[in-house]
Amino acid sequence: MRHVGNGPRTGRARSSHLRDGARRSIDRGSPGTRGAFTALVALPLALVAGCAAPIDDSWRSAPRLPYRTTPPPESAPFVHCNDRTGHRAGEIPWLFGGSCLCNPSVEVIRDLRAHGASPTWTVDTLSAYYRSQGIATVDEHRDCNNLCAYGPHLRKGGRCLVPPTPGTLNWEEVVTGEYALPPWDVERVVALGGPLQPRGIPGAPLPPPVEESAEGVPAEPGDAGTGPTPDPDDPAGAPDRPRR
Repeated sequence: MRHVGNGPRTGRARSSHLRDGARRSIDRGSPGTRGAFTALVALPLALVAGCAAPIDDSWRSAPRLPYRTTPPPESAPFVHCNDRTGHRAGEIPWLFGGSCLCNPSVEVIRDLRAHGASPTWTVDTLSAYYRSQGIATVDEHRDCNNLCAYGPHLRKGGRCLVPPTPGTLNWEEVVTGEYALPPWDVERVVALGGPLQPRGIPGAPLPPPVEESAEGVPAEPGDAGTGPTPDPDDPAGAPDRPRR
């Protein structure tokens, strides 16, 4: 029987009345209400479509490029050259009393020899000397901004010779030599044994150790283990080592 008047409605009629009221409320709602409802429906669809898009990870297999030369900062005096600024001719490594913070290279060896280093010093010799002092170069790792286990930078008391990242505070502190270590970097320097102090250019590198053969007789020159004799006229060292 059809309901007439304002008396109580049945359960089915009440449900139908509520649905009709909600539909009319949405249809007659403000633009903001309709927009919010549309956004709630569209957002899950957009997320699903975004997840289906392929991810470009080709950069992972891209070859490493040489450091790009970066001009020194203009806000402070430029003191120390490094791999990113390029070696400044005439400078020798900071560890030997100079101002160069470049990694071992042919140019660095040439200036070392010009300042009295033995002509037997090569790129390999300098790299080995740094390793003996606990210093990590770009031969071991790169692009750490001296936040690695060997950090901070050698100039700031650490053992890392990787050039700092341009545009950072660490970059300006390293190339200018003006810095103040925060407490956590002080702890890192202490854990590494304290800062290394500049010293004079070392003498001629020590000859390779004499190895004994299986019979207990010292190995003859040229046997495995003695290594090639450095060429005094070749700063790069062994001829099969690519020049940097």
